[in-house]
Amino acid sequence: MKNKIKNVVTVESKSLIPRSVILKEKLVSSVTKLLIAVIFFIIATYAWFTNNKDIGVPNLNATTSGAEQVEISLDNGITWLKTAEFDIADDFVLYKESTSEGINFYKPNIKSDDGTPINFVPAIKNEDYLEYKVLFRSLAPTTIYLEKKSDVYPAAGKNTINLINSTEIIRESPDGNFSKDLIAGAVRIAFIENDIIDEEFIEQTTPKLIWAPNKGYQVKIVDDKYYGYLDSTESQDYEYTKVIDFDSFYLESLTNVTEDINASYETFSSGDDIALTSIDTISENIEENVRAVTIRIWVEGNDREAIYSLKGGQFKIFLSFVGIF
Repeated sequence: MKNKIKNVVTVESKSLIPRSVILKEKLVSSVTKLLIAVIFFIIATYAWFTNNKDIGVPNLNATTSGAEQVEISLDNGITWLKTAEFDIADDFVLYKESTSEGINFYKPNIKSDDGTPINFVPAIKNEDYLEYKVLFRSLAPTTIYLEKKSDVYPAAGKNTINLINSTEIIRESPDGNFSKDLIAGAVRIAFIENDIIDEEFIEQTTPKLIWAPNKGYQVKIVDDKYYGYLDSTESQDYEYTKVIDFDSFYLESLTNVTEDINASYETFSSGDDIALTSIDTISENIEENVRAVTIRIWVEGNDREAIYSLKGGQFKIFLSFVGIF
């Protein structure tokens, strides 16, 4: 039976007021090679899933609600509502982890026995990762931000992840007394602003923002035992695999990734966050006061939570946007 994930993505829009002797050399060389091999094995095994079973995420739903000044469309501007919904197939499942800087997506094609990718092929939209285009329009000049109450969280709920003395853990991992729903820690979301070219929305070549939520989520191995955490203070390097060719690739750090979202409707502030898009010029015809943001969602294979112990975990996503005038 496939492990399915009930992912609920809620998208809200709101309006705000003002945001590294010969024998010795040989010995040293051998030891160095050994250490490199061992370190590579540990990193690779920890980072990428070790088989190709499904990792889930069916039934993705989105709801949007906007204030009077800002409206949102999920159907390319056909319908403008304060509350909108869209569905994907009930049997939708993400079968493989992906890797991306938010623009180019790849998935491992062949892996070694320890789970290390040997080569990559392009990932397929809405099969290996999810993509949606969200349109915003406003009656006044508006800057759109992701709001801090946005969340990516375990479908089982944060209170059911690590019940040490309980048999009620939902989707319990075979390797530890914690839920596989900690896979929520490996989710990344890219927001790409669209330019208007020849009256068409065209994605820019660099994301405005890549959100890596759940910085405290971690699965650690201590004395051959696995432990799950929701509040780890250990930092991690946010990397993706930059693929040059089918079997030519290397790890590269993301330069536009953030863990924390600060823009808030309650405090009437952008929190110095990066704006996703802006509606600068207002026309009397509201249909011209439109900007688009492409949203891409994936499970990053290089994240520390992309491990076999969490395969089959489920997560939910709640996205909230604020429009600052």
